[in-house]
Amino acid sequence: MNKIKLITDSTSDLRRETYEQYDIEVVSLLVNFGEESFRDLVDIDLKQLYARCENKKEFPKTSSVPPQVFVDIFNKYLDQGYDIFFVGIGKELSLTYNAANMALKEINRGKIRIVDSANLSSASGLLLIRAAELREQGKNVDEIADEIERLSHHLHVYFAVENLEFLYRGGRVSAGKYFLGTMIHAHPIIKVSNGKLSVYKTPKGKMVKALDEMLNEFYRIGPDKIDLGHVMITHAFADDSAAYIKKKLMEMGIPENNIYISMAGSVIGTHCGPNTIGILFIEK
Repeated sequence: MNKIKLITDSTSDLRRETYEQYDIEVVSLLVNFGEESFRDLVDIDLKQLYARCENKKEFPKTSSVPPQVFVDIFNKYLDQGYDIFFVGIGKELSLTYNAANMALKEINRGKIRIVDSANLSSASGLLLIRAAELREQGKNVDEIADEIERLSHHLHVYFAVENLEFLYRGGRVSAGKYFLGTMIHAHPIIKVSNGKLSVYKTPKGKMVKALDEMLNEFYRIGPDKIDLGHVMITHAFADDSAAYIKKKLMEMGIPENNIYISMAGSVIGTHCGPNTIGILFIEK
């Protein structure tokens, strides 16, 4: 059986040491300020992104990379005798999935499996970790891809945002929802369902109400129905909120080592804004 190379894009929002631990190749997507383009995780990070938004009053846009980037990366590992597995941001949320598939069709050799996560951020990262564990168990690339495809339909993803400004300016929510959320001083909860973002709830008042609403979804499903091996908390400089959610999860009996906290990258941060925080997990 051939060696298996795991590849993702930079929206998977895992920590750098995790990518290194599992030998995962990361394709940097782009953050664009006017005519200037920056590679996520390479040329720009979340702190630099928000500083530029604040100081220069610029608002960035994001983009995928051209298919040729994937052609070059896939060929590099095929030439080394690898089978390839790719999962990244969902196809309804970015052109990245399409770019990877275009590369696959152009190469037309070797064994390459591409799975649509139908999701974003560390939900894709969670699938990657599971893929790495399956690889360690000796599964082949088809077995890994089939299982990750199955698990992608069991993801639960909730993000609480400080406000809807970044989502609105990035074209992710409508003007009506943006202005309504602003008027009632809400901290909207964004849910990912069927590969698309939607405003799930709009709790008003302090941010802790939004955090409790997300935790209530976790409680509602119930720990016995959730894969507690990896529960993800990803945020954009919302350290206090992350600590709060972690504490509540540990009070439920989830081991500290099973709670994975990461910082969003600049592509995800472009769309969610500062102080955003999410909880992401797999239902059995």
